[in-house]
Amino acid sequence: MTTEPRNSLPRTVNASDFEARCLSLIEEVAETGESIIITKDGRPVSRLVPCSDVEPTRNGPPSPDPWGADRDIILWYDDLDAPVDPDWEEKWDRKWDERLK
Repeated sequence: MTTEPRNSLPRTVNASDFEARCLSLIEEVAETGESIIITKDGRPVSRLVPCSDVEPTRNGPPSPDPWGADRDIILWYDDLDAPVDPDWEEKWDRKWDERLK
C-alpha cells in the first residue's frame, strides 16, 4: 500500500459522483491507499480514507465511568432482616429509567 506524497493534494469527488460510484471509489481507496475528499457545492464535506489510516473504534455509546456508576442504585442496609419496602421494584425501575435518559 502506498501513501500520498506530502506535496500532493488528495483527489476530490463531488457528492453526486460519489453517490453514483461509491463502491468503486471505496475499492480504489483500499487498493491505492490514497484518500478522496468528497465535496458538496465545491466545499469539502467528508474524506474517504483507507482503514490503515483510521484508528480502530468501538461500536456503541461510550461506557460510563465504572467508579460510582451504581452509587444511587445499590443500597446498603445494616439490618438484613428488616421488612422490605412494598414498592421497591417500582422505585428501582424509576431510578434505572432516570439513569438511561
